[in-house]
Amino acid sequence: MIQEFCEWMVSTGELDDLVIGETLFAGEIPEDCNNALYTAVLERTGAVIDMNLTCARAKPLQLFTRGRTYHTARVEAHRLLEWLVVKIGIQLTTVYIYDISGAVEPAYLGKSAKGESEWSSNVWLQLRKE
Repeated sequence: MIQEFCEWMVSTGELDDLVIGETLFAGEIPEDCNNALYTAVLERTGAVIDMNLTCARAKPLQLFTRGRTYHTARVEAHRLLEWLVVKIGIQLTTVYIYDISGAVEPAYLGKSAKGESEWSSNVWLQLRKE
């Protein structure tokens, strides 16, 4: 699902500077990436299942942004979060995301071993399994 979610982000045409495998990564943080700025969408924990409606899930995702400067990474982390939290009604192959909510604003994590600034934020996908 995480790969398809990233593909959907790019396919909207609203984030035309995102390219999967270059500036957007699904499920892992690339250690050998030399791009000045990139984001990884990560699944850190499993989804919460609604006990009354077992097809319903609340899926947490982490948006991890790394950039050469503090300001560049900060701006990108905030831009992606602000863009995501207003989205509703997203149909993927195996799930229907009816809401993206529960967002936690980006927080500065510090510098990577290569001296890049790292930021992280979280969102909850409210979804239904198809």
